[in-house]
Amino acid sequence: MQDKFMENQHRGFPALVVVALMCFCATVSADVEWTTETIQSTSDVGMYNSLAILPDGDAVVSYYNQSGKDLRYAWKDAMGWHRTTLDNAGDVGMWPSIAATSTGMPCIAYMEDTSDVGLDTALKYAWKTSGGWHRETVPLTITRGGWQPSLAMDGLDRPHVSHTNLVTTYELWYSWKDADGDWINEP
Repeated sequence: MQDKFMENQHRGFPALVVVALMCFCATVSADVEWTTETIQSTSDVGMYNSLAILPDGDAVVSYYNQSGKDLRYAWKDAMGWHRTTLDNAGDVGMWPSIAATSTGMPCIAYMEDTSDVGLDTALKYAWKTSGGWHRETVPLTITRGGWQPSLAMDGLDRPHVSHTNLVTTYELWYSWKDADGDWINEP
């Protein structure tokens, strides 16, 4: 039987991730029926999730594991769903935003709570190359940045992230990597 998820993506139908203490992936087919697949069914996973479809049609999902306080990554290929932990150093992975480079490599922007109560936070960025996954903390001039990031890649595969800074009021910030590979931040 042909993989319905891949079939639907190549037809241009939308995909959706739904969370109810589990991580699911659902697609709508040509006859408007939903197909639902469980990505991971252990409790407290799937919170703050983000979905991207790679150029080859494969689905990738980043999500926060609340009980483990870590960033998880799942991908689907012809063999089914696969999962791994990408970052587990502290309370990391909240509000992940996933995007893909022009060559189909996934990249994720996410928040780290360095105080365990949200008073000091950091914006983190993970990206995959042929050599594996890499991670870095985006150097910010603010101590409560990185909330609810939204990631996009430009035509040169450089990351651009909008995120919220919680000082006394919400401030919207914009961080991106320049041609030299340095992070630039603007309020």
